[in-house]
Amino acid sequence: MLTSLLFLLSCTQEEDCWLVLDSKGNGREEDLRVVDVTNYLQEHPGGSEVLVEVADKDFSQAVNMFKSIGHSSDAMSTMQDYVIGTFVKDPTKERSEGEYFIQL
Repeated sequence: MLTSLLFLLSCTQEEDCWLVLDSKGNGREEDLRVVDVTNYLQEHPGGSEVLVEVADKDFSQAVNMFKSIGHSSDAMSTMQDYVIGTFVKDPTKERSEGEYFIQL
């Protein structure tokens, strides 16, 4: 199933919170994953509000914030449990037209 970036951007509340993160920490577009952290919010060591705040940012900012905080390999591993899809670039469109979509 495919869904749009616009749908992802609507999932920014505690009731439905999705992020785009770099699954391997290497900065490559093909490793971007959609992560549904809704059920992880209360377990997050930094608090749920941190994840909700990041979900409301441009996906590239969320990816960079995850890396810059210096998450451990355990955090990277935990993230894999919540992956629901792949963030894919559509080569036929410009960013303003919805360059990215989500393969669920």
